[in-house]
Amino acid sequence: MQLRLARPEDAAAVAEVFIPSFAGLTYLPKLHTDDEHRSFVRGLVHDTEVWVAEEDRRIVGFVSLSDQKVKHLYVHPDAQGRGAGSALLAKAKERRARGFVPDARYEWRP
Repeated sequence: MQLRLARPEDAAAVAEVFIPSFAGLTYLPKLHTDDEHRSFVRGLVHDTEVWVAEEDRRIVGFVSLSDQKVKHLYVHPDAQGRGAGSALLAKAKERRARGFVPDARYEWRP
């Protein structure tokens, strides 16, 4: 498993991780087409810091970071359980060593 910064030409491969991974979240309604997802991912790769996990030169996961948040972390369903998600989260923590700011929309309240 190797991690590296995504390049603009990686957007299509990153989208092919995002689409099946997001589709696995069956509790969410499908609101966008695959082409809309591809456009969204192109924007992510262009506008945020995106790290990819590669196995055998194939992108199998990615994490997108803003200044103080993990925006997205996805691993292709075929690659889950092999450490890509853990490695990407560790990279995110390394890159944002001061920590992350919670999103108040998702804050747990007793």
